[in-house]
This record gives sequence, C-alpha cells and structure tokens, in this order.
Amino acid sequence: MNVKFDINEALQGLAEGLGVAVENLYPILYKQAIIDGAISLLGLISLGLFWIFIYKFSKGFVERAKEDFKENGSCDDSWFEHVFLSRIFHGMSGVLFCVFTIVMAIGTLLSFSEIVENIITAFFNTEYYMIENILKQLK
Repeated sequence: MNVKFDINEALQGLAEGLGVAVENLYPILYKQAIIDGAISLLGLISLGLFWIFIYKFSKGFVERAKEDFKENGSCDDSWFEHVFLSRIFHGMSGVLFCVFTIVMAIGTLLSFSEIVENIITAFFNTEYYMIENILKQLK
C-alpha cells in the first residue's frame, strides 16, 4: 500500500468536494485541528465540572447528616435519612442517580486518555493531527 498516494488522493478528493485547490486545503485543515482541540478541551472541562458537582452535591448531604447526628445523637431525624436517602437514594430516582453516576464514571475512564491525547496533539502537533485525521478517513 502506497500511503503517499492514498493521502494525496484523499486530499485531492477532499479539495474537490470543498471546491478549493489542494494548496488551500492546509489552512482549512489546520483551523479544524485547532477547533477539534478546543472542543476536546471543553469536553474535558465539562467532565471535570460534572464530577465536582457530584462530589459537592453528595458531600453536602453527608456533612449535614453528620452534624444532625451529633446534635440529636440518633439518626431518626437526621438529614441523612430524610433528605439524602429519601430524595436521592430512595425509590426509582435514587436508582437512576446511582446508575447514571456509575455509567458516567465508566465513560470518563474510557474516554479520558483519548480526550487528553486529542487536546495535546491538536494544539502542540497540529500537522500530525491533520495527517492522522486524513488517514482515519481512508480506513
């Protein structure tokens, strides 16, 4: 397989589809690589904010439950039972919350390295990122 021929052929087809010359294609692909990196960066920031929200959301209820337990000496009227368990982990809404959190954790673990790789490659090795995307189109 002649990779150079395939890349040139792909570039020519892409340029014809866009209605531009192959020479004018480089700036377009370069801008798109930067845009892809920025989108990946926003995705990573969104994942981080999501996990901060989940942590703070859960931590606040647990801290209130501990304070209430210290004041009352029992769990009968605690925030933990009435607010945390009944509103979050009780019934179908609690099951959905737990399932959603577990699915998001698995998704985060599976996609984290891909997202970071896209960000680094798109911003710091843009030409390689462009070639890599063209090769993905050939497959």
